[in-house]
Amino acid sequence: MHSPTKGPEARESQAPFAQMIDFFPDPCFAIDLQGRVIAWNRAMVDLSGIKSEDMLGKGDYAYALPFYGLRRPLLIDLALKWDDAIAKTYKSIQKQGETLVSGVEEPPFGLNPFFFCSKASKLCNAEGDCIGAIEVIRDMPEWKKSEDELKQTEQLSEKADSLAEAQKIAKVGSWQWDVLSGQVKWSEEVFRIFGLAGQQPSYEVTRSLVHPEDLLFWERAVQDALSEGTFQIDYRAVRPDGAVVWIHNEAYVIKDESGQAIKMIGTAQDITERKAMETALRDSEERFRLFMDNSSLIAWMKNEAGRYVYVNRGFEQHFRAQGDNWLGKAAFERWPKRVAEQFEIEDKVVFENGQPIKFSGESIDPDGSRRHWLYSKFLFRDFAGNRFVAGMGLDITEHKHAEEALRESEEQYRLALEAAQLGTWNYKPRTQEIFLDERSRKLFGMPPDEPFNRSKFMSLVHPEDRDRLNATFACMLDPAKESVEARAEYRILRADGEVRWISATGKAYFETAGSQRKLVHVIGTNMDVTKRKQSEETLLRLNDTLEQQVSERTSELERRNKQIRELGKKTIAAMEDDRKAFAKELHDGIGGTLAAIKHQLESRVEEMGAPPEGVAMTYEKIIEYLGIALRESKRLTKQLRPSVLDDFGLLAAVKECIRNFEAFHPKTKVSLRINIAEQDLSSDSRTVIYRVLQEALNNVGKHSRADEVYIQCRRFKNWVKLRIKDNGDGFDVDQVLASADALSGYGLHSMRERVEICNGKFRIESALGKGTTIIAAIPSRSY
Repeated sequence: MHSPTKGPEARESQAPFAQMIDFFPDPCFAIDLQGRVIAWNRAMVDLSGIKSEDMLGKGDYAYALPFYGLRRPLLIDLALKWDDAIAKTYKSIQKQGETLVSGVEEPPFGLNPFFFCSKASKLCNAEGDCIGAIEVIRDMPEWKKSEDELKQTEQLSEKADSLAEAQKIAKVGSWQWDVLSGQVKWSEEVFRIFGLAGQQPSYEVTRSLVHPEDLLFWERAVQDALSEGTFQIDYRAVRPDGAVVWIHNEAYVIKDESGQAIKMIGTAQDITERKAMETALRDSEERFRLFMDNSSLIAWMKNEAGRYVYVNRGFEQHFRAQGDNWLGKAAFERWPKRVAEQFEIEDKVVFENGQPIKFSGESIDPDGSRRHWLYSKFLFRDFAGNRFVAGMGLDITEHKHAEEALRESEEQYRLALEAAQLGTWNYKPRTQEIFLDERSRKLFGMPPDEPFNRSKFMSLVHPEDRDRLNATFACMLDPAKESVEARAEYRILRADGEVRWISATGKAYFETAGSQRKLVHVIGTNMDVTKRKQSEETLLRLNDTLEQQVSERTSELERRNKQIRELGKKTIAAMEDDRKAFAKELHDGIGGTLAAIKHQLESRVEEMGAPPEGVAMTYEKIIEYLGIALRESKRLTKQLRPSVLDDFGLLAAVKECIRNFEAFHPKTKVSLRINIAEQDLSSDSRTVIYRVLQEALNNVGKHSRADEVYIQCRRFKNWVKLRIKDNGDGFDVDQVLASADALSGYGLHSMRERVEICNGKFRIESALGKGTTIIAAIPSRSY
């Protein structure tokens, strides 16, 4: 198609050109080389519902919105520039010279059921230069077309090929059924739709192809058509190859003068793709509904009349109202007047400017609680061009509360830092910068605005502390280390010459990218601990002085304790010597005298015979008492200092001590296990072991009522250990040792003192009803 002018004059010619195509009976529009609409005729306005003034000048494929609901290239764009990908979006395209002809299309969006085919061609000026493109759309009501074609089949046979091609493009076939003769005729497209070739069509063949689940419905529709005169149905058919196709049938019935149906004429259209699109659309709508209903947002939509046309489940739940109670209602019918007026103002701004707006606000829930919202409103058009204002709201109440809590926490943190006299710092590894707060700057003696980095920081650190601080810093910044926290105390040299002690803490934060950990930043605190360090140094000096004094006093105490132990040893030795001397005197003096008296009396008794009358005590009784005194004298002699200990050693003395115990306590069994050498013990140590054993056996005989005593004496490493265990009544050790009775526990104290004077260890284990164990450990001679 040619336009008469070129260049700048083209715009002037577009007005009469637009007026010319405005009278085309078919919908028609044109675009320039930039894809902007330059003509939109009346028939296109009627078809799309969009005024020409709203479309002229629009680009970016706006002319596709009325048909497809989205911006996409059309046939007119292929006329300007061919693109295989775009061409594949059409069912079929034929080239007739420079003109492109599309197959019958069904727009999926916005229009009433409508089928069309399009023609598009370049638009050229008088010189033949392309200045744009034009597209003409033709309405294709195929069932009516098929009716006309069937009525005029004989007169218009020369157009059969054109009709077959059109049917192929539109996937619409025509058929007729002679009800009286049963004869059925299909066009080629019907054969293709049903997947049959070369088979004579009939009512039975058609019926056999209907899907079993739709057969009853199909048969009823045919019977109703024969009586009512029209037939319109969607049903499934099963092709011979098993494929299932959706078919749309429309037909009308021709009757004779008596009203008897004689012929049915109709169309069959393959609507499988449309059904798939409808299913996809329903699925998409359901997904959208589920998405919006399960979203944490509230969402709504209002038309230009200000009435709600959509609310999601979140909206209903927040405001406790069913959607039906909102749909069709205006804001003033559902909100307080002040709120509704504000909503109206906002909606008006969106409609007038066409730009989205965002704002925050509050609402009062039905329970009276206050909620905070973040709103967004924007303009929305449907496929028919109707305008709506859509809105979404995000409940930020918890976020607001969190912000308030964060502010409170930050204030508490600030107060805590003030109370603790802490400063903060933040190290950025990428730039090596260190950001100090006001307190830290004062601490380091830094001006408020002077830049501060790691190099400057290390120059302030005392030279003696730099290596240690660098090592701590490096360890904290090592991504391979598990621990990323560090503490350090160091000195700084301020510009004014003052030395201060700093206690610092730091924590490193990393981010992981794949298998690598990258340092992001380090934050920490500073505290001036100069006074504390000075106090610690003073305390250290005092502590050193105190330790020196304690050491001196300890040495003095050890010296005196050693003197006491030596004195104790000498005392015990003196006591043992006194016992030995006293035992000798007792044995040689009193013992000898008693023995001589007893011997003399026994000799005189033999000479004198019976005692004279009047003597109260017989000579035999006197001799008996003298024997008892003599035995007691011998026992005391052994108790004071058994001669066997000096003459035959510890083992012999222990065994004699046990024999003496068993003689006085025949019901108590004593078991002895001794494994030491006499040379392992000094004379004093042997005496101590003997006296402990002697006192322990005396206590068993007097207090325990035991029937078994176990004695063990052995060498263990550099110690000689004596263990005496009985199964007697036992006693409360603490109670006996703490008793106010001067004689209570005297023997136990005596044993402990003897052992400890020899640098030994003494322990008593006993409880009521569980017997008693006495353990004494004395260093061996080699110790």
